[in-house]
Amino acid sequence: NTKNNFGILTQSKFFAYQRYDERDIVIYYVSFDSNKVAQMVFTFDKNQKLVNVSMAEVNTQQQQENK
Repeated sequence: NTKNNFGILTQSKFFAYQRYDERDIVIYYVSFDSNKVAQMVFTFDKNQKLVNVSMAEVNTQQQQENK
């Protein structure tokens, strides 16, 4: 579960919107009270139905490059 792995969400920042023929992708960078930063990816089908949500921790080097 997200709260156990990352902590409590403290901030979210829109990063990108990508449009494709069969799907759309929305990406946010989110930070937590545990000082972890993650990338959340929301994938929608061509009918705007949410079909997938994924989250991956961003390593320290990636965090510095995205500032």
